[in-house]
This record gives sequence, structure tokens and C-alpha cells, in this order.
Amino acid sequence: TKRPGAAHSDAASRPIPAPETGMRPPSDNPGFAGRVSLLTLYRVSTMQIISLLTQWRRGSGDADDTAIEQQDPGHPASTQVDGIVMTMSVYRGWNVWQLAPEVGSTSESPVASRTTNKIVIAVHGGCYLLPPVPEYWTYYSSLARETGATIVIPLYPGVPLGHAAGVVPNMADYFSEQIREHGAENVSVLGDSAGAGLTLAATQGLVKRGTPVPASLVLVSPWLDVTMTDAAPHVDPILDVSLLRITGRMWAGDLDTRDPQASPLFGSLEGLPPIYVYSGSADLLYHDAFALSRKAAQTPGTRIWFDMRWGGTHNWAMNASLAECATITPRIRRQLLNTAS
Repeated sequence: TKRPGAAHSDAASRPIPAPETGMRPPSDNPGFAGRVSLLTLYRVSTMQIISLLTQWRRGSGDADDTAIEQQDPGHPASTQVDGIVMTMSVYRGWNVWQLAPEVGSTSESPVASRTTNKIVIAVHGGCYLLPPVPEYWTYYSSLARETGATIVIPLYPGVPLGHAAGVVPNMADYFSEQIREHGAENVSVLGDSAGAGLTLAATQGLVKRGTPVPASLVLVSPWLDVTMTDAAPHVDPILDVSLLRITGRMWAGDLDTRDPQASPLFGSLEGLPPIYVYSGSADLLYHDAFALSRKAAQTPGTRIWFDMRWGGTHNWAMNASLAECATITPRIRRQLLNTAS
């Protein structure tokens, strides 16, 4: 009987080339392979100054976990979006939104009038606490409209009610359900921040079970280690390290914070599908991406590639207001539709 991942171990002796330019393979000594624009650097510097002033005004004390409250599970700002049909179903008590391109839409997209059999599962971030912000829904709608794929967004429970030990297996089950219905070759996953960590943990769970995995994963600014022992030592203009430490501990629940269900960085990388990782130097969590690169370099047969930008903020690859996002969005779409070349 083959152990999970054994099918990929034959490639251990030869490097696996990146499927597209702009992506780097794993490395024992990872680094940044490009810079954001001067305009983006200016915006990042301004945001960092504002963040410093905000921290100074409120003091340096840690956040209080008693202030963490269950959030509304979230919903699209509007279910009336040009070129998109939005529907909602329920999976084990989770609201799941489906965003499908409208056949015959008047949108200018060249694929707006045709749909595909591709399914993209979008696992949102938010510190394992917050629902998807409006910008997420805009991004997901654009993804459906421009690719013809159906985007499904499972609104999993965050802390204090949701914990890794319960949510991760349920998310793995949801992945499996979509794979059974549509075929593994037609299902991919886009996860960002905490959602990227949940995506990797759930996929590791599928490998451990010996069941099919999605065709590809795209992980944007992944949060892979809730211990926060290796957080980047600089001012992040978006993330709050004290909040992450609290919600990370709460997400782990009764598990050790190094348990792979809570921190998939400590799980096995064998048997995983192609994974595309995006992170940046102005992101508190970039060390997680670096650590993943180092671990992947030591794991035979991994198919993981990285786009690490100097000056890139948290979730820069999904921030439509940044020029860098516009340039790599077509690449991410190809990676999700498994047409990278």
C-alpha cells in the first residue's frame, strides 16, 4: 500500500520548473523576487506611519480576549451584481454562497456569455474572526464573471464559537463533496490569510484520509502558524499582532497551537496538489511563506511556487486598487482554472 504522497516522490531527484514566469520554486534560502511600484511603496509607507501613530495613541498593551465576540457570518453587500447570479445554500449549518456567471449577460467580459464546469472554492480570511469584507465579494464576483467558473464561498464559523478541531474536518468534507460532484480536476481553492491556513489544513486532512484533493490551491498572504513565534518584526499597516495572537490561540482551542489543524505549517507537505503562494515584505505573516518555502525545499516532490514581493502588503495580490494586483490577476485565474503554462 502506498503512503499518501508516494506517487509524487519519484520526482524528488529533479527540480520541478515553475509553471509560469514570475513564480519561484521552494528554496532553503527564500527571498523577495521583485518589487511593488513606487506608488505602492509610498502608500505602504504612509499606512505604516498611520499604524504607528494609532498604536502610540492607544498604548502598547495587548488586546483583551474578553473583547472577542462572535461576528455575523456575513453576506454580499448586494445580491444584484451585473453579470452574476447569486444563490445561497446551507452546508452543516454554514451559509454557502454561489456566484455564477449569468448566461447572456451584457457584461463586456469575453466569457460572460458562457459558463464552465470549473468550481473555485473561496475560503476567506479575517483572523478566524471576521466575515468577508466587501472587497472580497467584489473580487469573487469579478473572478466568476471573467472566468466563467462558479465561485462558492463557505462562511465557516469563526472564534469564539468555531475552532480548528471542528471547522477543519468539516471544510475537508466540503472540499470532498465538491470533488465528488464535479471531479477533482474541476475543483480548485483560493484561500487568503486565515482562509489560506484553513485551506492548507483541510487539504492536508484529505491527503491523510487518502481521498482526492483539489486540482490546485492559491494561497494569498497565508497565515500558517498561529503560534506567531516568527512574526515579521516590523510595522504592518494592516494586521495587528496582538489580535492575531489571541484569535490564533482561540482558533486552536483545545489543540496545541502547533497542531497541523491549527497551524498547517507543521503538517506534512506530501501528496498535495500544485500550490501557488503570494506574499510580501510589508506583511506581518511573510515569515510563514518563507518557512513554507524552506520546508517544501526539504520535501521531495512538492509542487509549490512563490511570488514574494518587496513592499507587498497583506493580501496585495487580491487588492484591486494596486497596480500589482492587476498584473497578476490573469495569472491567478489561470492557476485556479489549471491552465497555467
